[in-house]
Amino acid sequence: MEEDGKDKFHERFINLFGFFMFGFTEYVIFAALLTGSQDILANTQIPTTVTILFADGPFLLLSLVCPYFISTLSPLARITGTVICFIFGILVVALARNMWWKLTGLSVTSVGYFFVEAGLLPLTAFYSEKTVFAFSGGTGFGLVGTVYYTEQLQAARGAP
Repeated sequence: MEEDGKDKFHERFINLFGFFMFGFTEYVIFAALLTGSQDILANTQIPTTVTILFADGPFLLLSLVCPYFISTLSPLARITGTVICFIFGILVVALARNMWWKLTGLSVTSVGYFFVEAGLLPLTAFYSEKTVFAFSGGTGFGLVGTVYYTEQLQAARGAP
């Protein structure tokens, strides 16, 4: 009996931690990329609002159409899609020299946000309501991404 209680506690902890990390990872990436949007467009005549369009446009379009289809994907496929979009998008933003490629990378990460919001967040319905709180707490704690990016930027510029 006691071992069964430990297993349930362990399972609940894993679920809460997993949903916390979904929210945390999403918001760290989102905040760091939007905070760095001015750097993406440095030395160009393109307004910063273009980064908002590239970051939110794909998410908006997918949110209008794909909720009807995303439930056909397995949770593993949703997680895989999220990870692939985040890794590929971040690498393109970080390594591309061409500004349009950087904006494309921003759009790919936006698809990753969609996978988290429309693909992973609804999975909380299969667990206790605390998983929603864990996800929400993860997004709030994701402020670390903005602070980290700002700190690194100041260090690179030699600011105190």
